[in-house]
Amino acid sequence: MTSNTTTTSTSSTRTKDGDCRQSQLAADLKAKGRQCFAAGKYDEALKQYNRALTVIKASTTNESSALVADLHGDMAACHEHQGDTPKAVELLKKRIALETKLFGNESLEVAQTHQRIGDLLRNSGKYPAAISRLKSALQILTTMESSNPVQIAQVDYRLGVCYQNLPDDNQNVTLFHLTRAMDTLEHEANQKEPLVLLDATHCSNALARIMQDEKKIYKKAIDYHKTTLSLAEQCTGLETEEQTETVKSLIVSSHVNIPLCRQEQGKYDKALKLHKKALGILINIHGYHHTETASCLTNIAICYEKQGQPKDALRYYTQAETSLLQSSSEQVQAQTRQLYVKLWRFHQAQKNPIKAQEYYDKAQRVASALAGDEWQAVTSQQVAHCVELKTGLVSTAGGNCGGTPDKLTSHTSRKLDRRHRPRNRSKSPARHSPVVTGKSIRRTVAA
Repeated sequence: MTSNTTTTSTSSTRTKDGDCRQSQLAADLKAKGRQCFAAGKYDEALKQYNRALTVIKASTTNESSALVADLHGDMAACHEHQGDTPKAVELLKKRIALETKLFGNESLEVAQTHQRIGDLLRNSGKYPAAISRLKSALQILTTMESSNPVQIAQVDYRLGVCYQNLPDDNQNVTLFHLTRAMDTLEHEANQKEPLVLLDATHCSNALARIMQDEKKIYKKAIDYHKTTLSLAEQCTGLETEEQTETVKSLIVSSHVNIPLCRQEQGKYDKALKLHKKALGILINIHGYHHTETASCLTNIAICYEKQGQPKDALRYYTQAETSLLQSSSEQVQAQTRQLYVKLWRFHQAQKNPIKAQEYYDKAQRVASALAGDEWQAVTSQQVAHCVELKTGLVSTAGGNCGGTPDKLTSHTSRKLDRRHRPRNRSKSPARHSPVVTGKSIRRTVAA
């Protein structure tokens, strides 16, 4: 009997020793994998991680299970960097199953992995699925005794961004999560933790966008833009070049959008001063011949026009046209058409029908390369007004607001000088390629 007990004890000891050796070897392979990952060698890192899994798969200790969970997380990170989101999500789901067995389904580890999956899905544009995962993370974090307010705020911010990107009207839910996140993140940003500062900057920018674009509460929008600038300037020591570039883009965005808010408030003197400051920043970053620079020049022209200074307005409109026509951007057509329509209306207001007709023709040529719906927005009534100024006739086209600009009434069409008659250029080759709208820098994505 004693002999059997001794044999069993010896066997158990050997098994434990074997498990320890396997665990140590697997840990060493994991460390090598992480070195490869840090060097950007993701395929080599995956090889090391898979070797570690092969070594440890026979072990059944808790330490081994925790190591397997870690390896699944590390492998998911490799696939994420390789752009294989579905594979990364699959591995993280396996990790949650392992962590649930080890720590329970309401543990911090499970919440963090839910959040990770939510981030991957959010970055892939799968917002409903991301919301489901982030809600699971938030529910766990808010019910934990030792909950971390920063972690809760970070999940709130991500939920707010997801709701903001849904096609349905979720403005109240979006604001609830973003404002709750901002209250905590702005306070905790004083600790100078880089990733907390980054999330606070993104959250402030998202709130500014809502106040500016949707709520039209420009005073609050300006306050949030100023907060974004203050936080962004404190973001140092970030982990990746991509994060650094994102912060720079948020700084530029705020400098561009604050004068736009002033412009919407009708405070054109302040708007002009700030637009010109933004123009200097944009020229320094993009150069003179760029769509964003052209947008800023156009906004300066609009402010001068609103102030009753047509000479200055025309000077900046002309600079914007030059900037666009020599832009190397692949997306410029829609913005060029938009500028031509502004110049067309500007010359109409200045009682200059020849120039108005010239820019109408230019706008029509560019519009022929765009979708028809965009050009439909310019009504025949506006074209008829241009004709009135030129011919002195009372146009009968006013009731035909639904037609395309080149479909004037027969009365107006016959009286129009042939040299300035709108011609059908629908088959003309496109001179430029499509573009984001003039205020495209306002469409900066939250991370």
